[in-house]
Amino acid sequence: MSAAHRHHFVPQFYLREWHDPDGGGFWLYYRDRNGKIRLRRRPAKSVAYLDDLYSLIPDGLTTPSTVEVDLVETAFFSKVDHLAAKAHAKLLCGGLGSLDVEEKSSFAIFLISLTLRHPAEIEKNIAHAQQLFPASPKNGLDRHSTLIRNTVLKTMVESIVDPQFVHYLLSMRWCLVSIPFEEEHFLTSDKPLLINGGKDTPDSPILLLSIALSPKKLLILHAEDEQFTDDFVRTLAILHSPLIAERAEKHLISAKQIKNGRFVQYEKIITEMLGTSNKL
Repeated sequence: MSAAHRHHFVPQFYLREWHDPDGGGFWLYYRDRNGKIRLRRRPAKSVAYLDDLYSLIPDGLTTPSTVEVDLVETAFFSKVDHLAAKAHAKLLCGGLGSLDVEEKSSFAIFLISLTLRHPAEIEKNIAHAQQLFPASPKNGLDRHSTLIRNTVLKTMVESIVDPQFVHYLLSMRWCLVSIPFEEEHFLTSDKPLLINGGKDTPDSPILLLSIALSPKKLLILHAEDEQFTDDFVRTLAILHSPLIAERAEKHLISAKQIKNGRFVQYEKIITEMLGTSNKL
């Protein structure tokens, strides 16, 4: 049984919602190495992945089988994404009321996974662990790096399914916002989940989450706080796409070629807000 080497940190089931019905995939915007905005048509399978991102590495004490090396991808994320895909489809068709407690929990776990499974987050945690536990002379550098990486991946899995974290998200207020205007649409990216309106810091509590479920529907989770009024939710719906564009790692994704809408200047988002640091 061969390992699955292409590990998507943004699942394909999610990105396919932005596929154009013409069969050409979605519209992918990015800034090239010369700083120029480029446009491609691409399918979901071609972006937001990294080879062997979640693969465990033999540590020299045991030699795992192919299945064990790929355990995080095949036994964990495949299940997380499968259950999330079912909940996602029900959200789009029947709204929040269509989810039972188990399905809502599955989608909460999926949202948590998006905060922890990104390559940049994994590398940050590896670097932090290496500072806390530096290599010793009797523990070779290669083996030490392997142990650190495997431990970070295992800790990531445990954190994603942490019952307290899941319960916290379930205790938040969940809102589903739809766009009624044809010219308006939500963008997504290789970092589709917005935390605290883009003002998150490592030590700040999570009070607000937003993610476009499709080009027409936005899911917002917020704490029970008087600042999160209906007007605030409507404002966040308008600001979501610009904020997603600003925080995109490499790719900004649209369901159609960008044109200005009634409320959102999408062309300005593309030319001014897709970060100049984004590189392929």
